Amino acid sequence: VVNVHGVEDTAAIDIDVVDTTPPSPAMTVAPTDVTVGQSVTVDASNSTDNHEIETYTFAFGDGQTETTDEPIVTHEYNDTGEYQISLTATDPSGNAETTTETVAVQPTQPTAAVTANRTTDIEINRDAVAFDASESTDEEGIEYYRWAINGEEVANTTTPTFTTTFDELDEQTVSVPV
Repeated sequence: VVNVHGVEDTAAIDIDVVDTTPPSPAMTVAPTDVTVGQSVTVDASNSTDNHEIETYTFAFGDGQTETTDEPIVTHEYNDTGEYQISLTATDPSGNAETTTETVAVQPTQPTAAVTANRTTDIEINRDAVAFDASESTDEEGIEYYRWAINGEEVANTTTPTFTTTFDELDEQTVSVPV
């Protein structure tokens, strides 16, 4: 304050400003349906706060967590299943709020492969042809081999080999989905 003679005096009071409002976490997960070993991207950049967000803590549902000041992370799952991803946004005052999203992790696609001991000059109803699918792969193991000739299922085997003769002329297509 200043009086009419130009003499001044100052008084001060300290004000304690607090933040008790938690952030509003928001996240997108893409993709939400993945295979084992495929990465998902978790984006929390649409999260808001009345001041600022200091940290994002991502819990991926598989025992792994990541705390960062960056709103976008990626994560890779090693096992099949359905996982709840949780995001906790925390502001500098320690206020926190959590949201969750679900991701489904499917097994990887098996890879089928087949060879034959011969592919030409097969005599009808006489020459046997041996097929081998042992180069087929799947990370969890192959349960059985489903053999088909011209799209018609002819055998299911637990071993990767199959032998047959042919009773029709012309080209025959032998397939083995695993």
